[in-house]
Amino acid sequence: MEKKNIRITILLILVVIIAGGCAKYPLVDEAKKQYNELKDDPEIVAQAPNALEDAEEQLKIIRNLKRNGASRELINHHAYIAEKKLVVAREMALLNARQDELAEVEKEHQLVLAELQRAEALAALQEAEKAKKEAKQARQRSAMLAKQLSELEAEKTERGLVINLQNVLFDSGEATIKLGSADNIAKLSRFLLEYTDRTVLVEGFTDNTGSREANKRLSEQRAEAVRRALIASGVAPERIFTRGYGEDYAIADNSTAAGRLQNRRVEVVISDENGTITARRPLQ
Repeated sequence: MEKKNIRITILLILVVIIAGGCAKYPLVDEAKKQYNELKDDPEIVAQAPNALEDAEEQLKIIRNLKRNGASRELINHHAYIAEKKLVVAREMALLNARQDELAEVEKEHQLVLAELQRAEALAALQEAEKAKKEAKQARQRSAMLAKQLSELEAEKTERGLVINLQNVLFDSGEATIKLGSADNIAKLSRFLLEYTDRTVLVEGFTDNTGSREANKRLSEQRAEAVRRALIASGVAPERIFTRGYGEDYAIADNSTAAGRLQNRRVEVVISDENGTITARRPLQ
């Protein structure tokens, strides 16, 4: 009985010694626990391998110190270092992961920027091609305009372009357009149908045969006759204005038959692109 009690006492002493030995190094136990958690974390392993290796190295030092019976203070010191290395590993992993995220964001930003630059370059190219095409069309349109005005024998004056329809002839005292004048009327109507931003002022004139009042009325009727002919060709009425000046503004000598024939005429003033027509200067 006495021997049995001795054995129990010895066992209790060993248990106390072992338990005390385990409880003697709580910092070491905590460091081991944290290390085991971190070494199984793939992100830690990938992002902070050096700091994790430093902590493992401290744990190896602790094992050697225990084996060689080093002091508790020294062992706890290395456990403290190991724990700090593990903290560094966590922070490094977070930092590196954040840097990777930022790098990815920057990469996406550069891709978006490159795509935007390509889109802007393409837009600029398309705009240049459009401008080039429009310039070519404008030159062609200008050349066609010049050709048509040349066919109409338009004269550039301070009032703008003026067409003297001397071939649109009238008999003396008449406001009926002669049949031979149809070609010039057709040319003018084609021009107006092509350039719809233009308006015209049709001005009628007479020779000095008859009274001034009658000539004024006759010149208005002649201008109106040309207007009706243009409308019949498809030109919108609101684009055509008329005015009669009678025997005023003669361009030839009324003392001869040839001069009077020239004065029985119609002039057409073509507006600018804004539809503006400059008024005729009053007689002095």
